[in-house]
Amino acid sequence: TTRVGKTRMMELLIGQAIIRNETVIIIDPKGDHALAENAKRICAAMGQPERFVYFHPAHPEKSTPIDPMRNWNRRTELASRVAALIPSETGADPFAAFGWKVLNDIVNGLVATGVSPNLVHMKRYIEGGADNLLLNTLRRHFIDTVPEWETRSSSFVKKHRDRILEAYIDFYKQIAIHEAQSSDLDGLISTFEHNRDHFQKMVASLIPILSMLTSEPLAALLSPEFKIGDQEHATDMAKIINNNQVLYLGLDSLADGTVGSAIGSIMLADLTAVAGDRYNYGISSNKPVNLFIDEAAEVINQPTIQLMNKGGGALFRVTISAQTFADFPARLGDENKARQVLANINNQIVLRVIDAETQQYIADSMPKIKAQSLSIRYGHGVDAKIQDEYQSSYQESMLAEEVELFPAAMLGNLPPLHFLARMSGGRIIKGRLPILKAE
Repeated sequence: TTRVGKTRMMELLIGQAIIRNETVIIIDPKGDHALAENAKRICAAMGQPERFVYFHPAHPEKSTPIDPMRNWNRRTELASRVAALIPSETGADPFAAFGWKVLNDIVNGLVATGVSPNLVHMKRYIEGGADNLLLNTLRRHFIDTVPEWETRSSSFVKKHRDRILEAYIDFYKQIAIHEAQSSDLDGLISTFEHNRDHFQKMVASLIPILSMLTSEPLAALLSPEFKIGDQEHATDMAKIINNNQVLYLGLDSLADGTVGSAIGSIMLADLTAVAGDRYNYGISSNKPVNLFIDEAAEVINQPTIQLMNKGGGALFRVTISAQTFADFPARLGDENKARQVLANINNQIVLRVIDAETQQYIADSMPKIKAQSLSIRYGHGVDAKIQDEYQSSYQESMLAEEVELFPAAMLGNLPPLHFLARMSGGRIIKGRLPILKAE
């Protein structure tokens, strides 16, 4: 529950990871100033103030821009990263599938023309149409693969009365496709030729997501242009991990929950891609990456579940905090997915819990123990018929019965900063958090 020590616990775990000189990434939906300040203070105390990186939408002047689309191995990853944010009850509805296809076509076109894809580019071509992108992609394809293309396409330009794009599409379909077909171009042309009204209906759920992530000041914070000599003013997840840095990612969900959730989700998707890269191509150092997610139910998504499930091989350690078990089904829309999240947790640290369902969930995960109870019985009596006859008895019995190690209801009575922990080796700890004071 609130105000019993969750953030203090996170601060202690974060501080230890920083001092071990490991990468630390903190995702904080509320934007706790103390959490950020303490991480910054520890970096400074170690003589490494440059390790600390700050990001918060409410403080763009202090924030370092981070590009969540910077890291990828396959181009399809970028489309999946944004499409994962489309609201979907099943995860496989036609709107999500069509949105993914359009995003993938745009990414292919951008890469083919030598442009690094970002969220601003995606929004521009989905809202305004991909005409210019298709024209540039066609030109690039002709230059690279079709000899004497300008001369050979001139008749098509005349035929279409100088409508260059239509002329080039016609030239590609009739001539160039037989010499050098491009699946990237085929997809982009099909997107361009799709019925405009139907196209707008199908991407109706995608446009609000891109608008959220490209509105001011997020356009500059999430889609920085990486220019020569400007790299030090922007970063990405791979760079943060390679430099053993400490990233504080405030989401400002208290002021704007919808946008905050979208930022957190796309950053986690990017982090999952980096974990996949480390898993596939090896890890340059043996230092783990520590990910701390405060109020995890605000941002948790399918990529986060994958990171918790499979990130161990990439040396990712994920620490999440939440208030109740119900937070996860409410966010993920499915109790089975919520249990999937909790099943991937090796260590549980529990402070005061008020919610009865959560109390029972935690108590059920604790082992039962055999408790012995001693029963003592005394008896005495006098027979009224026989003078001075006196009887007495003494009985002692020991019983063993199965009981809860820590009763569920007692979790609601833990004082602030007191915790119960179930560690991965089966060890159970009842403890109290210390408060560290800096000189």
